[in-house]
This record gives sequence, structure tokens and C-alpha cells, in this order.
Amino acid sequence: MFIAHLPAGYVLTRHLLDRAPAGDALSRRILAFGLLASVLPDFDLLYFYLIDNRQTLHHLYWPHLPAFWLVPAALSLPICAITRNRTLTLVSLVFHAASSCI
Repeated sequence: MFIAHLPAGYVLTRHLLDRAPAGDALSRRILAFGLLASVLPDFDLLYFYLIDNRQTLHHLYWPHLPAFWLVPAALSLPICAITRNRTLTLVSLVFHAASSCI
């Protein structure tokens, strides 16, 4: 599962970085952050294999629900709008877009 989410997270993060360029060092950090965020919903595989004993399809767990990822977005995006910090806004957009590549 991680292998499927990484290419999507890479393409999406590169696209966002191309549209809102940052410095080279910052771009590399944001790209790494986007890759981590793209596989974040699949960390429930640990629970699936180690605790649940594969009884429930892991796509039914709460990290795979789009409504769950709307909560952090609803909290962070207004903060970005209030502070008008471009770097914080870019990082927030990358996180929310990459983590919802489910």
C-alpha cells in the first residue's frame, strides 16, 4: 500500500511546489513532508496486521475516511489565512492534499 501512495504524493507535491516555488532547501523538506503525509493514512496497516488480525478491511478504519482529514484542514487553513504566512500555507496545502490521496 505504501508503494501506491508514494508516487501520488510525489506528483502532487511536485505540482504544488512548481506552482508556488520555495527555496531549494525548503522545497526538499516540503517534498519529504508531502511523501510522509501521503503514506500517513496507511499507518493503520500496523493495527490491521498486528492487532485486528486482518478481520476488518483497513480501508474502513477512521484514517481512511475523508471526513477525518477535513478536521485538521478546517483547523489549520483558517490559521494560514489569518497569519498570511506563505510557507505555512504551502506546507499546510501539501499536507492536506497529500494525506487525502487515499
